[in-house]
Amino acid sequence: MELRTNRQQLLPLIGIVVALLSLSIWGGVVEMSPQLLLGFAISGGLIIAFGIMAWWLLLSPLPALKAAPARLAPATRQLLVLLVAGSGVLLMLGLTWDEAWHRIYGVPLGEDFFWRPHILMYISFGLMALFAFGGLYVINRNPGTLRHKFRAEPLLGLLVLMSGFTLLSLPVDPLWHQIYGVDLTAWSLPHLVMFGAAATTVILGAAIQASVIPKTGWRVGFGLREGIAAFILSQAVLMTLVLLVVEWDGTHTEMMQMSEIFYARPQWLFPALIVGGTAFFGLLTQRLFQRVGLATFVGILTIIARWITIEIVGGADVGMTIRPQLIGLIPLVILDLVMFVRMKQADHPRTHWTAIGTSVLLGMVATIAIIGQWYVVPEMTPDFLLQTVIFGIPLALLLAAYGAQVGGALQHMGGNEGMQVAEARPVLLRGAVGVAIMIVFMAVFLITATPPVL
Repeated sequence: MELRTNRQQLLPLIGIVVALLSLSIWGGVVEMSPQLLLGFAISGGLIIAFGIMAWWLLLSPLPALKAAPARLAPATRQLLVLLVAGSGVLLMLGLTWDEAWHRIYGVPLGEDFFWRPHILMYISFGLMALFAFGGLYVINRNPGTLRHKFRAEPLLGLLVLMSGFTLLSLPVDPLWHQIYGVDLTAWSLPHLVMFGAAATTVILGAAIQASVIPKTGWRVGFGLREGIAAFILSQAVLMTLVLLVVEWDGTHTEMMQMSEIFYARPQWLFPALIVGGTAFFGLLTQRLFQRVGLATFVGILTIIARWITIEIVGGADVGMTIRPQLIGLIPLVILDLVMFVRMKQADHPRTHWTAIGTSVLLGMVATIAIIGQWYVVPEMTPDFLLQTVIFGIPLALLLAAYGAQVGGALQHMGGNEGMQVAEARPVLLRGAVGVAIMIVFMAVFLITATPPVL
């Protein structure tokens, strides 16, 4: 029985590795050489190794301590969340700025390591390194073995692991380019691993935010602290959509200026990734916070964040739009409508599967109709529609179901502690001061930036 359970726990991890490798291959490689296969094997092995480490630290059988270790104070967790939010903002702006400069100046992927957008992202990764080392110091103060220490604060433990993984993945990108040359599309394996880990770190920040909010069960509406979590989750949604679907969006694609490899990839991935990706985050949000309306608010914040960052970096002049984010709002609204109608049976399995199926199926129908009006690629051919039904809808359903599973697991790991509004107010005030300082820094950093030398 234990062996079977362990296999079940490894299935999502294996699925993640397969998905990353598939996207990387569809992203394009110069040639399928033994060196490239070795790179895939090393990257996949690293992911599996970290997954096994997380299982051993947090899920493997372990005798309980006689005295329960003290939990991290809610106010400290709230402060940590604000640091995660700051890191996410820097990464979100740097990623959009990087996209704009690639479109404006045409610098190939792989020759941009030390320009300003990347430096901003490196600062964000530096904050994640702080989470890794600072969190490890906090965890180490708990009694017991290393596994006992991590299980005293499982969300913080996962944040430490993911921050450390993100830090280790940074050198892989330049090394990859040294071995294999420039990236043909955005879906290179180092990009997928690095930004996937960063998005996961941001999700964990939102989960820690959920742990400081008193548990009241399902209800309609939300407050300031849930709103902060929605803002953090919107950063993860934006990172995901920028990385996965941005190459379909913009005049460069419509004018057939992308590489042949992009046009040769399965085009049904476009609607599947938008609908499945946003449904993943919507169901994660619902299961984590149990607030009807919060998933829609995440989508709205994603649209606003994308629009603001495009305006800041001048992306509108080179065809950058908010169209994928607008489409992604559809399944989120559907999810909240389903939960509003069935809120009295919110935890019933039928509600769970109704939300998944309705958001994906209606979302895919609406998305395909909109794509036909807004986009030249993909073309609305019978083959595209058939492949979307056969492959795209199952993929979107799988992503949505996985989001619900992840949200439920994170909600359980957060415990039942909370922090009253009066306790949270001083921490949030200090956070507001930090946000003001960060805005000034980003403004100076952007204004003083000089274009790259071609």
